[in-house]
Amino acid sequence: MEKIHDEKRRIKAIYKQEGCPFRIYVALMVDKQSYQISKYKHIHTCLRVYKNPDASALWIVEKMGDFVRSQQGSSVWPLRDELGMAHHLEASTHKLYRARNIVTGHYGGVLLSTVSMDANCGMFPLAICICEVENNDSSGFFLSVLHAFLGDVDDVTFMSDRRKGILNALKVHWPQAKTRCVEVHYLESDEFKLSLHMNVNNFEEHVDDKLRITTYMQTYAHMIHLVPDKSTWPDVSGEKLWPPYKHTKSSRLAKERKRDPIEEPNNKMVNTFRCSICNGMGHNKRSCKENLATADKRKSQKRTYVVTMTTTASRAIFAASSKNVASSSQNNAP
Repeated sequence: MEKIHDEKRRIKAIYKQEGCPFRIYVALMVDKQSYQISKYKHIHTCLRVYKNPDASALWIVEKMGDFVRSQQGSSVWPLRDELGMAHHLEASTHKLYRARNIVTGHYGGVLLSTVSMDANCGMFPLAICICEVENNDSSGFFLSVLHAFLGDVDDVTFMSDRRKGILNALKVHWPQAKTRCVEVHYLESDEFKLSLHMNVNNFEEHVDDKLRITTYMQTYAHMIHLVPDKSTWPDVSGEKLWPPYKHTKSSRLAKERKRDPIEEPNNKMVNTFRCSICNGMGHNKRSCKENLATADKRKSQKRTYVVTMTTTASRAIFAASSKNVASSSQNNAP
């Protein structure tokens, strides 16, 4: 679109292609924040334009911020494809990189966190840790501090994504703890309602004390204070604490977007090699065993070359050379 009148109180816009009757007129309302369409002619005779310079990097972050966060470590091509499917928009590669840098930030690091469940099956935060990478040292430090804060807890279970650093640290600092992996579960609401209705008479007898209202109120009896503003932080003497460095991977970035566990796999056709000699899959004729065996037999056999005369001129030259050889041999005879 091309703006004819772009003022504070009114905006008039038309399409850039000549001959298109599309027109729109908007005016500023009394609240000084929103606009009202006064005239609108929605007839189009031109093709759709997918490049819009008004779609800035900040606009892409606002619309696609969650998608960019879910694609950590990948290139900008999944963002380009998702932006085209969701908003029918094409953005330059430079703009996509700026949008990704706004979301990811200029610093790296990994946020380790530990949460528990309250009596209402809600998430209750326990501790967080900002480290450079997720490895044995960082996970061991985090779980050692957590163990010093909570002390020895009987019958505790840790659920994680089974990273090696976490499992190794649990063996050292929480040897008696049980471990489970995180999975996605679904519960049919009809079956749950039916079982609840059948056991409604003695339902409270089977409820653990940790899931009662009194336990829930004790959990949130103390206020969870938010992190104060940076300006209120006290001055700490000693070595300055710098943010984690952002490491750039040397390998090729992934071009396909990461799918959620509940999504269906990408059933694309995978190109495989078919041998033209044995019709086998996974190799070609150069690496075929039958072809290699045949090639070894050919190398062991002696080859005889036969000269063929295809033209009259070549035959005449061969005959003349044969006569010269014969005459020279007679002259040299004893």
